[in-house]
Amino acid sequence: MSTLERPHKKGSRFSNFQLTCSQEVQNCLGLCLLGGSLKFSVVRDMFSDNPLYYHPIVRHIMSGRRFEQLLRFFSVQYAVDNPLVGPMKKIYPIFDMLIQKFQSLYFPHENLSLDESFVESEA
Repeated sequence: MSTLERPHKKGSRFSNFQLTCSQEVQNCLGLCLLGGSLKFSVVRDMFSDNPLYYHPIVRHIMSGRRFEQLLRFFSVQYAVDNPLVGPMKKIYPIFDMLIQKFQSLYFPHENLSLDESFVESEA
């Protein structure tokens, strides 16, 4: 197919970016967390019909194209000087907020046990 026959130009999907709301951003971050725990090889597999990758909740929350569009334009900036340097510098405040939230909601019970494979050994 030549460039003259294409229905859209390269990047035309991104020329009409629809505004988002806080609920949609929260859904996108939730899908990122879910995708990290389910280990997809590529992002598109998360929205696939393939039985190896299919998860029932993913496609009900957001379409794959909208998810990719939000990921492409996602940016976090803070005015506070952060001493952290590296790839986590921009998202560290969100990461820190999530860790604090998880720690406040999880209370280990007395039946908590650790497997030997979790503990580092000198042997």
